[in-house]
Amino acid sequence: VDNRLLKYPLNIKGAGIQRIPTPTIDLEPKKENPGALLVIPYDNPTGQFYTYDMLKDLAKLCVKYNMWMISDEAYRELYYETDKPLVSVWGLSDADVPGIEGRRISIETASKVWNACGLRIGAVITDNAEFHDRSVAEYTANLCANVIGQYIFGALAYETKEELAAWTNELREYYKEQIVKVYNGLKELEPKLIVSSPDASIYSIIDVRNVVKPGFDCLDFVLYCAQEGAVDIDGVQTTLLVAPMKGFYETKEGVENPGKTQFRISFVETPEKMAKIPELFVKLLQQYEANR
Repeated sequence: VDNRLLKYPLNIKGAGIQRIPTPTIDLEPKKENPGALLVIPYDNPTGQFYTYDMLKDLAKLCVKYNMWMISDEAYRELYYETDKPLVSVWGLSDADVPGIEGRRISIETASKVWNACGLRIGAVITDNAEFHDRSVAEYTANLCANVIGQYIFGALAYETKEELAAWTNELREYYKEQIVKVYNGLKELEPKLIVSSPDASIYSIIDVRNVVKPGFDCLDFVLYCAQEGAVDIDGVQTTLLVAPMKGFYETKEGVENPGKTQFRISFVETPEKMAKIPELFVKLLQQYEANR
């Protein structure tokens, strides 16, 4: 994953946090002395899935440089390499990485696996008592999560582990079928497209660098699709909205943004609509390039 990916620069700046990119991850901590390492084992936007060994190696760095290990686990159960075990910071212990216990933090949410974006309910979980106490004190100003959200999400407390596991397995198969279908469809219609491997989360990245003419800008293509682009799909003039990846990167002035030829697809529509994406995307891209 490109270490320049950054979706929330204003949030980070407002919190007074210094973000440190990690092109050489074992060297940067020596120079920058960071307080924490943030990992996303089931990445948004790329869909990359960390292996257990990758997470273990990162945990060793946290111990070596005395950093918190913060794991964003919003998509924890949504991974599609079924021959591999579920990966989580809570799967690591002192037996695996001596010293990791007491520095583990995970970010949890109701919005992804449980399809409850509007509830605005999440959690910060830690095995460090002092961090827990300080987090509770800090959050007191926010009083509590909304009452309706607590009532709805609290229903999970009455489900058995087996019922919860059955739900996540069903959801995993639901998304896997769609993501693999879109991946295969895009590669069949335009083999030169670079499409991210469908490993985890509910997103795919498409890079058109090998297909388009010089000077292509993903934002211009998105605006074209939104304002005038349309192709015939099943007798209906149809267009497609995708997310331009330029905004996901932070680049220095004068450095070309690698996201200028990249797009993110979110699997948030019905399977019937998602199945149309390969044909829609390729035809719209061809139409746009022919007129550019």
